[in-house]
Amino acid sequence: MASRRRSRISRSSAAVLLLTACSCGGGALETALDVKDVTRKPDGVLLEPAPAVPNPEERGKAQEGVVALRQPISDEQIGELARDYVRAYVNGQVSPLLTDDAVMFGDNGRSSPRAALVNWVLERFRQHVQDYQTLHKDIVRQEKLERWGHDDLGPHSDPPRPSEMHTGDVFARVPLDPAMSATGDPLFHNTLVLLVRRAPDRKLKIAGLSETDAP
Repeated sequence: MASRRRSRISRSSAAVLLLTACSCGGGALETALDVKDVTRKPDGVLLEPAPAVPNPEERGKAQEGVVALRQPISDEQIGELARDYVRAYVNGQVSPLLTDDAVMFGDNGRSSPRAALVNWVLERFRQHVQDYQTLHKDIVRQEKLERWGHDDLGPHSDPPRPSEMHTGDVFARVPLDPAMSATGDPLFHNTLVLLVRRAPDRKLKIAGLSETDAP
């Protein structure tokens, strides 16, 4: 009886060893100390979309929440653009300073297209080419500059808002010191009127222009 029981135990043990060998692919059984450390790969990271940035504006109010403000055009930048205009008469090349839709303001409130503005500059340049080329002093009176934003002007303001003025533009009046030709003719009127606009490349350009002797 005891011999039969030992026989059954031996057969059971052999079956367990056989199953263990099969599950291990016939190789040696690995313990926890034998298993190599595997670096855990990080889980996927959920990326939130970039927050929408509102269109830049000239001014904003606290109750409007997130507002993107344009960098304001400074008086120094307007003064330098006025100097670029004066320097353009040295070689008669004013076109690079103008926007594609630039106009020349008229005394009657009407405007002439860009081609008329360029021709006007070239004609003045031809009349006094030597005098313009020898003009080396700074005649721009930046400290007396007057400026207005789009919201500062309207159809009945003084000065009135030009129809060509866009939001973000600056309308400016820049006094000029007298500059005379060899024959005593004025090379510029006493005030330069500019409509200043920031181009897509961030450079400032002239979108409208005139010269006047009016106070």
